[in-house]
Amino acid sequence: MNADCRRSRGSVPRDGRGQANLAAVAASVVVLVTVTVLAVAIAEGAMVDANRDPADRRVAATAADRLVDAESLALREGVLNRSAVETLTAADVDRLAPLTGDRSIRVALDGETVVERGDPAGGVTVRRTVLVGFRDRRSRTVALSEATTLAARTDRLTADLDPGPNTTVEAVRVNDRIVLRDADGLAGRHGVPVSRYANATVTFDLSGNSTGTATLIARPTNASGADLAVTVGD
Repeated sequence: MNADCRRSRGSVPRDGRGQANLAAVAASVVVLVTVTVLAVAIAEGAMVDANRDPADRRVAATAADRLVDAESLALREGVLNRSAVETLTAADVDRLAPLTGDRSIRVALDGETVVERGDPAGGVTVRRTVLVGFRDRRSRTVALSEATTLAARTDRLTADLDPGPNTTVEAVRVNDRIVLRDADGLAGRHGVPVSRYANATVTFDLSGNSTGTATLIARPTNASGADLAVTVGD
């Protein structure tokens, strides 16, 4: 009887270990299947991205570069005209970068969408750090007999010359360099060559009574950095 009891007690652990082993095997199979499914899904997604991303990225990069270099969007060299970018249309983008013509696209400036066609969500985004700005207008009327230093650097300056009686404006100087000259006299509106890399001091070479005025109109550029993002999808 003691032997039967011992055999009975000894059989229970063997059955328990067998059940535990079966449970472990089942769990391992479930884990293996799950990992395999995930691996296949990731691999398939990677293959899709590998096939799609290079083409989308190339189109997005080309579009971004064309927008940055477009003369039609330039305020001056290296600076985009903010108003021109903000009024950009999908047709403008297609004209500058024809490869975008059959794709969904989005163009954003500092996170604000300015152009969107279709739904490029999930597409490729290419970013460019750019300068964008606008032209200010500053006007000042001065005596022709005075030297005037402009308050802001500008690459555009016009002068409305109104010489007084018996006064002849023979030349206009910027930083003591003659930029306009006419021995018979200068009057009316003239474009004055200036450099945006230095403040301009304007003087006039006069003969006669040295009276009259000049209205100087400067168009300085106000520019700041911005993020230009171009997204291209299928």
